[in-house]
Amino acid sequence: MPTEAQWEYAAGNGSRHTKYAWGNGSPTNSKGGNVADETGANKFNWTKNESNIFVGYTDGYATTAPVGQFGANDYGLYDMTGNVWEWCRDWYAADYYSKSPSRNPENTTTATYRVLRGGSWSSYARYCRSAYRNYGTPSNRFIYYGFRLVFLP
Repeated sequence: MPTEAQWEYAAGNGSRHTKYAWGNGSPTNSKGGNVADETGANKFNWTKNESNIFVGYTDGYATTAPVGQFGANDYGLYDMTGNVWEWCRDWYAADYYSKSPSRNPENTTTATYRVLRGGSWSSYARYCRSAYRNYGTPSNRFIYYGFRLVFLP
């Protein structure tokens, strides 16, 4: 699995550090991702406002989507925003970045929680941002959790 720093760098299109994997604006058609949108709102009766969903966007999936249904980001990576929260290798600490090394930090200190990134099909826009940090206990199993394997030569 990627470290949290690797995940964020890849999701935010590297040094461009975009708000979402598709860019800085709202998702559009295949340039978006599987996030809380009109599709989910219609199925689950979510409130349709900017705080809850990407208003006016329809990704076509009320829950998880098959991998690769939306356009890749600048690095050719798919599904970096939405679909499922992705586990990262790091252990979670709320203040970790304020005291971590500035280059390629990785929190290896065992804790209760591990880092989750990227948001899911049911996530509000603010939770789908490339910079948003979430966490969960490693034993948690939910339909909106997943992982990504990384090969580093």
